[in-house]
Amino acid sequence: MVFWGFPYLLNTATREVHYLPAKTEQCGISRMKRKNKQYLCRNSFDRLVIDLYGSDLEINGCRHCLSKHDTD
Repeated sequence: MVFWGFPYLLNTATREVHYLPAKTEQCGISRMKRKNKQYLCRNSFDRLVIDLYGSDLEINGCRHCLSKHDTD
């Protein structure tokens, strides 16, 4: 999906966001259910981050591929 302009993947069950160009096996993306996968473009991700700091939206960056936004 990175090729199509969607470099981020949100696990809707856990609210964890992954950065696909930097993904590792430890991310567990291969074990995610298809129904819980929501691909995001850069603009959508930016809006999530902005909303995160101004609301009760609970998203978390993956500690393996998006540690900059890891809140755990």
